[in-house]
Amino acid sequence: MKKYTSLKLKYFPTFLILIAFSVMTSCSDNDDVLPDDPQNEQTEDDDPEAVSCIEFQVAIGGNDADIVNQTITTSDGNYLLIGASKSNISGDKSEASRGDLDFWVVKMNGNGDVLWDKTIGGDAADVAYAGLETPDGGFLIGGYSRSGTSGDKAEPNLGEPDLWLVKLSSSGSLEWEEAYGGSGYEEIRALGLAADGNYIIGSSSNSPASSDKAEDSLGDIESLDFWLLKVDTDGNILWENTIGANKTDRLYDMAVTAENEILMVGSSISDAGFDKTEPSQGVSDYWIVKAAANGTPIWDETFGGTENELVSRLLLLADGSFVVSGSTFSNTSGDITQDNNGEIDYFAAAFSSSGSPLWQNTLGTEFSDQTLTVNQLSDGSFILGGYSSAGISGDKTQENQGFFDIWLTALDANGELINELSLGALGNDYVSDIVPTADGSFLVIGHSTGDISGDKTVANLGAEDFWILKLGCLDAD
Repeated sequence: MKKYTSLKLKYFPTFLILIAFSVMTSCSDNDDVLPDDPQNEQTEDDDPEAVSCIEFQVAIGGNDADIVNQTITTSDGNYLLIGASKSNISGDKSEASRGDLDFWVVKMNGNGDVLWDKTIGGDAADVAYAGLETPDGGFLIGGYSRSGTSGDKAEPNLGEPDLWLVKLSSSGSLEWEEAYGGSGYEEIRALGLAADGNYIIGSSSNSPASSDKAEDSLGDIESLDFWLLKVDTDGNILWENTIGANKTDRLYDMAVTAENEILMVGSSISDAGFDKTEPSQGVSDYWIVKAAANGTPIWDETFGGTENELVSRLLLLADGSFVVSGSTFSNTSGDITQDNNGEIDYFAAAFSSSGSPLWQNTLGTEFSDQTLTVNQLSDGSFILGGYSSAGISGDKTQENQGFFDIWLTALDANGELINELSLGALGNDYVSDIVPTADGSFLVIGHSTGDISGDKTVANLGAEDFWILKLGCLDAD
């Protein structure tokens, strides 16, 4: 990992995280990375004209492609970065690749220094999407696996691929691993801690009744349903439930509420029927489901316009209300109250604890803009993070640096746009998480194919690296 203190920020403005894994053939040489030498650092004190929101930035990676999909703040004030890697031992990666893609988990401190990293995988593609800190101080990591019995995976593949859950100690040692699935496709997207200390798995499946799956897929052949599981602290299944309708319903995020109910969000192209009580508004809608502690649906809400609405993340708030981030192709229609700015726009909507809409906002440019995450800062504002392929147009006031740049938009408590900021290099740059820090700043955590250029002052170690920035403000002026 190489770290570089912020220079004057030049605002040129950029995943579909449904795994946009850019695998490039060329890798940066470590000799090209700026050294951690104070003579090479420049601060705002050295340059009175320098005005920058960036407090520091780091690149974390190995000699191939590495992406981060989720970040959690740990109880000791550090951060756990959860994703996937194709790299062998090199750069920040201390263990060899097990096969194709592996789970890659990195613990990082507040200064961007790597504390430890762990590679978990088999002989095929294994991708981690979600994690949580367990009551014993360890970590639960979930994703999907295409590997058979090989490497760290003790069980054969049940379908293509399977859910894969791994338990790590507080220092990253592998304690146990379990695969779950049927004869079809399964993937974990979210994990939650139940009130009794057991674990909730939020996933999608198109399997018929087979292996660990007790129910047939509810939709057409190969259509996905939400698949909700509860497992004990050793990974044994306590119950599982298939939730869906007649076509594809894909879960993207989940949270366990203060009442120990389970809130799920995803995208649906289904009509009313089975577990879905409302018809489709367009091509694809937000589908929100609240279930009881035993996995039985309590209510559901379909929300969308006449085109596609794609879900990315769920943010559960302290009062039980929640914000769903995503993207929209729709103009004013159905539940959508604003026209689209271009091809696809950022879209966020807030709902009460009972699913009633509170506010919504569509933000975008003349081209493609996709929201990948949302979080709330200490002042009550919300930040949407994603990528943009456009220059100055619509709600965006800065040019792009590369093809896709990180685009951050700040909303007030009522969902109105306050400010926005683009960050990028000559490549593709994506954000997967916005994480508030204890000192009032926030981390922008994503991944990048770009080398030193634009806003990026750290060289890539491989084809694609984790790119982490700490920002003290969000101001494009």
